[in-house]
Amino acid sequence: DAGDYVRNHHADEVVAILKAAHEWRPEDDQTAASRGASRLASRPMATVTRKEVQWVWRNRLAAGKSCIVAGDPGEGKSTMLCQVAAMISRGAKLPDDDEVRPPRDVLIISAEDDPEDTVWDRLAAANADMGRIYWVDGVSRDEDGKPQGFFSVIDDLDRLEGTLTEPGRDFAMVILDPFDAYLGGQVDTHRSASVRAATGPFQKLLERTHVCGACVLHLNKTSGTKASYRIQGNIAFFATTRQALLVSHEPDGEDDQVRHVVGFKNANGPKAAGLSFKIDAMTGSFRWQPGTTTM
Repeated sequence: DAGDYVRNHHADEVVAILKAAHEWRPEDDQTAASRGASRLASRPMATVTRKEVQWVWRNRLAAGKSCIVAGDPGEGKSTMLCQVAAMISRGAKLPDDDEVRPPRDVLIISAEDDPEDTVWDRLAAANADMGRIYWVDGVSRDEDGKPQGFFSVIDDLDRLEGTLTEPGRDFAMVILDPFDAYLGGQVDTHRSASVRAATGPFQKLLERTHVCGACVLHLNKTSGTKASYRIQGNIAFFATTRQALLVSHEPDGEDDQVRHVVGFKNANGPKAAGLSFKIDAMTGSFRWQPGTTTM
């Protein structure tokens, strides 16, 4: 207590502490509100109007929210998303989803595949409406029409929002493949605060535009742990997304060309049932397998 402190310290130290102490004033006992301090923008939940989640793909891709599509390299994540994009562009029924939706647009931002010799073939094989699939070449064009700049989630969200809300277009989904390629050097992907500072504004953009964000991420080399801890970077990537899908194969499966798509997070409903697809190693053709599956 104070007596012990005085007995065990020199008098000059005690005097110095007393002189530096803040003098009590009556207003010190007032609350922040009574002093007229600024307040947070809050409202009672009784005034909140509930709304239904609008699904782009039931229990997997939700309008206005992000979904991580995770898996090891070469498992077919990008090919599967091209298949989904093609089905959205045609208004086709997606697997394990009975709802019929009108044709919509899809925006693809990819740092790994070439649009001319890879993505075009995947979309064509899936019978995509090419007029509804848009490819991002850069953040702007010069006077000669050549693309300039590399898209950044940190610096170019205004441009992305302008594209998604452009009159005459009707975007259902934007694909970022892989998502961490567009974070730039400003984001430390192994620090929660740094990751959340990047994903937060991106999530708000999706909410405003009512567009689904399909964010491809690779898995790290850790084995024997939950899939959520195997996503490259900080766990905040998984924590901030609303849905998450894992694309993988069975190590001991009879057919190594078969891949499984398993829902391992859904903040807005039940986890999605597992689906399977097959990519022919010779022709590259994609085919959904009938029914649902478990891993």
